[in-house]
Amino acid sequence: MKAPVILALCLSLGLLSACGGSNDVVGGQRSPSGVPDSAPLTASFSRTNDGDYLGLGPAFLGQAPHKSDLPASSETTRNDVTIRSGMWRDPLGRDGSRSASEVVRYIKAYLSEIRKTSPNEDLVFVDFGPSKTLRVYGASENEKDLVQEAIQEINTALPYGMRIKIGSDLTAVSSQDNVPDGEIHLSFTKGKSSWPGDYTGNENVLGLAASLVTDENVVRGGIAYIDKNQDEGNKHFVIIHELLHAYGLGSHVDPDLYPNSVMTPTIHNRRRPFYLSVDGEGLLGETRIAKGTKVSELTVGALGNWTDTGFHLLGVLNLDGQSAIEFGAGYRNGLSKPWAYGPRPQSTIENNPDFVNQPSATWNGALLGFTGTGRSVAGDAQIAINFGPRTGRAYFNNLEYWDAKAQVGKTGTGTQWGDGDLGYTIRIMTQGSNDEGFISTSARGDDLGVVSGLFVGRKHEGATGILEHPDLSAGFGAKR
Repeated sequence: MKAPVILALCLSLGLLSACGGSNDVVGGQRSPSGVPDSAPLTASFSRTNDGDYLGLGPAFLGQAPHKSDLPASSETTRNDVTIRSGMWRDPLGRDGSRSASEVVRYIKAYLSEIRKTSPNEDLVFVDFGPSKTLRVYGASENEKDLVQEAIQEINTALPYGMRIKIGSDLTAVSSQDNVPDGEIHLSFTKGKSSWPGDYTGNENVLGLAASLVTDENVVRGGIAYIDKNQDEGNKHFVIIHELLHAYGLGSHVDPDLYPNSVMTPTIHNRRRPFYLSVDGEGLLGETRIAKGTKVSELTVGALGNWTDTGFHLLGVLNLDGQSAIEFGAGYRNGLSKPWAYGPRPQSTIENNPDFVNQPSATWNGALLGFTGTGRSVAGDAQIAINFGPRTGRAYFNNLEYWDAKAQVGKTGTGTQWGDGDLGYTIRIMTQGSNDEGFISTSARGDDLGVVSGLFVGRKHEGATGILEHPDLSAGFGAKR
């Protein structure tokens, strides 16, 4: 049986056929200057499971350093949090171990796939443009969860001002002609009769997508289709694949060179969990390459000062003598990746005997992260919850920064970051039997950015999560 094919149509060029023409494009370009002044980017409460632990962020588990990986000489404390910092390279290759030459090799694998059928064709880089809003039609609740996870995964590889936001649902199957600038439309359909082109009855085609590119090689939007009538186990892979096409990756990577890539043209029993790995490294690399650059002429110099070893901040907060929260962030190639994890609670908040007749609770701790230019940042963190309405506030105070690749010092030894504090309205979200977290709600008066968090510890002794702000990306941990 043939493996299912995932096609990307070059709709921006008016072609209703598989990509392969001389004007086809694969994404790329420099990060835009400035940050969006619109509503904060959408984040969500998302879980990564490892037995009895919950986590948030791309550096969960093997993608984050252990305390012993960072020098003891860097150690300091803040609100009972033990902090270490230093250079570290991810040994698993999922989040920070691709050299500039390997990133170039991966990007050129798009060209080698094209030349299997069109030996004289080339690809050029486009400008991905600023942040875009994804709108979805026809998705079930489970499919919406998969879309949300896919967006989170893609966004971990992109600078803040280029990430994908989630907007309101579409009311009908979309077409190329009704995609406004700045939007990506994703339609889930039962079968393929509403797709452009004739794919009805072709069970091997699972999805279809294209970026919509201007004459100046700038991605103005995107469009994608997913066939709901497919193996549920493949959908996470297919959704990420099609969204990356719609975002600006206009071709497929050579499966002979990168069989585990999400951008191969076929699926071979791919299952979750799935991480972008080299695809994320390639996507970030492409944000640094000038539009119009030919893939065939790409060199490592086009990536700028690229490194596969990041500077990391790590915080450890003991909860009950037997378990701990770990959180932090890594900074590499102009991008900060925050993360956080802790032990899964044994009950819901509602069934926790510690909260009987308690209208509220407060958790205190610390925040660790980086500015947009890689300066180390530390501050105090407080999560306050009112159990009745299941709402509260996330406060980050005494925020201060040090130089890039500098150790975090004791409180008061740095320079004040911004006005020194950030505050967000949050609400509790439930996912799973005992898994509860919180997310900021963009209330009036809140600061820019998004907070996503988890309640952790056997009896909810801890609260941990990540903060994404236009000039601060950080993990935090707090104890009740």
